[in-house]
Amino acid sequence: MDVDRTARLRGGLDDALSNLMAVLPGADNEPGWDIHTGEEEAWSVREMLAHLAISEASMNQLIDRALTAARESQPGDLPVVGRDGRPFELDTWNRRQVAKRADQPPSALRLELTETRTLTLRKLKGLSGAELGAPAWHPALGATTVESIYKVIGVHMRDHTRAIKKALRSGLQGRYWADVE
Repeated sequence: MDVDRTARLRGGLDDALSNLMAVLPGADNEPGWDIHTGEEEAWSVREMLAHLAISEASMNQLIDRALTAARESQPGDLPVVGRDGRPFELDTWNRRQVAKRADQPPSALRLELTETRTLTLRKLKGLSGAELGAPAWHPALGATTVESIYKVIGVHMRDHTRAIKKALRSGLQGRYWADVE
């Protein structure tokens, strides 16, 4: 186990999730969930939460794929292809996954994300330096490593948290939420 590397990765993941949860509106009926963020498909705050939940779960699958390939002495950095043999199309996949969660309340999405994060951290905890360095593939990065995917989970969440925060500040101007840091 590479304790220093996994501790740094965990710290980044913990900070990203804490920041997101601090910015999100609270209860399902609080104002703000339907404000558009101006990102992706102009997703609302609720849709962005859905996106974050499913994207972390999918990145865990990419990590599993890479670790399995490494254990079997196979290349782990080959692009994912669909059942039809065509290359994976990230934007289409993201739209479909968010659409599948259209009827879920924010509280369910928040729970999905926190449960996924528990799995993310459980997997990370026992990884060795060699496993962190295992070749992997990510749709935005291409050929990369397992460690880089863990970093991307945190960076991705921080980037979308900034967009959510900005949207909430402008969309709730003059309400109780306008001065949240």
